[in-house]
Amino acid sequence: MRTITFASVFFSLLFFRSALSLSADQLIKPVDLKILYVGGSANWEKAYFADEVMRSKDIAERMASFEKMFRQYFSSVVAIGAKDYKQSLSGDFDVTVFDGVPPPIAPREIVKDSSGRTISYKPAMIISEDFDRPAVFIGETGETIGRRIGVKTDWYCLCLDAWALNFRKEHPIFNGPFPVKMTVETRPTPEEAFHYEYFLGHKTPENLPMWRVQTKGYSTDKNFRIGMVSRPWGFEDSPDAEFISSGVCQKTLDAVAIGRHGNFLHWGFAASPEFLTNEAQAALANAIFYISNFNGKGIIARKYNDRRATREYLKELKYYATDEAYEGNLKLNQQFDKRMAEEKKNAEEKTKKGEQLTSLEKSSLTYTPQPVQTREEFFKRQMRNFYPLFGNDREAYTRYLDENRDYFYSEDGSYKISVDEDVKSLGIPYYDKRLPETCIEMLEKGVDIEKAARILDRYTLCSFDTPAEWRSWFNKYKDNIFFTETGGYYFMVDSGDKNAEGNDYKKKALKKPAGK
Repeated sequence: MRTITFASVFFSLLFFRSALSLSADQLIKPVDLKILYVGGSANWEKAYFADEVMRSKDIAERMASFEKMFRQYFSSVVAIGAKDYKQSLSGDFDVTVFDGVPPPIAPREIVKDSSGRTISYKPAMIISEDFDRPAVFIGETGETIGRRIGVKTDWYCLCLDAWALNFRKEHPIFNGPFPVKMTVETRPTPEEAFHYEYFLGHKTPENLPMWRVQTKGYSTDKNFRIGMVSRPWGFEDSPDAEFISSGVCQKTLDAVAIGRHGNFLHWGFAASPEFLTNEAQAALANAIFYISNFNGKGIIARKYNDRRATREYLKELKYYATDEAYEGNLKLNQQFDKRMAEEKKNAEEKTKKGEQLTSLEKSSLTYTPQPVQTREEFFKRQMRNFYPLFGNDREAYTRYLDENRDYFYSEDGSYKISVDEDVKSLGIPYYDKRLPETCIEMLEKGVDIEKAARILDRYTLCSFDTPAEWRSWFNKYKDNIFFTETGGYYFMVDSGDKNAEGNDYKKKALKKPAGK
């Protein structure tokens, strides 16, 4: 029988108090995961540093900050500079965290016509399309590394600040394996969000629940690293992608600050752990653990063209057909001109004093206000290829967009859309699974086969020679077929089979156009 003495009680209490005083990171039990951290970026913009030596020191400190944090949460961590990264290294780790951009494995590709006009552009390839290891993109690395291979974490805006909003609190990254006590505060809605109210369909609230991610942000700490949000429109139009959280930025309230596409997770907040709240550190660790579950999954729908319009774009076109849009745009331009005039004045004063200018200040010296657009000029520019149809009849645009919203097709041009008369003639929305099925029936019955072939060619990645082959494909995958706009306006297959027929973009590029 154990004898309880004053001393034992005293030391038990002392141990208990010591345990309470331990910081949260000391009580963390690391998860058995191997993490590769690829560094190379700084905590501050270039204008913050007096010289390259100072910037290099900050990069090293940032790498050390990430490595220290990851070692608290994971059993094995290796940190390397981006210049030393090779894709094969990721095969030895459970998750690769990209906080720097490795050297390209293939150069950018620019195709020009005989007049010198660029008709095709592909950025440099950093990792190959068959990269299916779990990875996390910090800040804007998702744009640079992911664009060539079609990851949806594109550059909508480099304007993400320190707070998260419109988050899905039930998502796993906020619920484990490491506890996240989300301290949510009610704060004023970002002013820029009110400019995009037409996307909401209702009034923008004056205040919103927010969660602090970073202890510093670019709006309060000059030259602090800016985070990146990705385009929300169509982000979840394929089953391999999910929105997790937005954040305080200069875009819409659903801009993607945190999200997943296939085996890639976008953590758009750009601060190192040194400038993350304890709650955010735990959430980032959970995000790394979460993406580790997607090893080998890869991407189904690839977003090669970030300027491809989706159904949400119709809301924007309808808004542009209003006086409110013109007046709002005029006000924004006036505010921008005023701000740039102030920047220019400050830059000129610094120049007179012989002080060094930042890149932004240098650009302000050459800034001249743009000519004020008339209503008609603004309207003509925004309505693009529809303007010749309806001129200045604004109500006609609204009717046209509403009547044809289920039959628009977006080409590869920048937000260019047109009505697909083939689809409209069938009266079936272009995104409805009945469309390919109806076209297959038309082929089987020999009814309007050229039209059916055109539609199947336009909206699928398949290349079959006979109606029987089309029918076999559809019947095999009909319960797993989905439609993606951002992925190219295609019906694709989510069957768990990476080699499922209907998902091969390369085969689409090789197949002959319908009717030839």
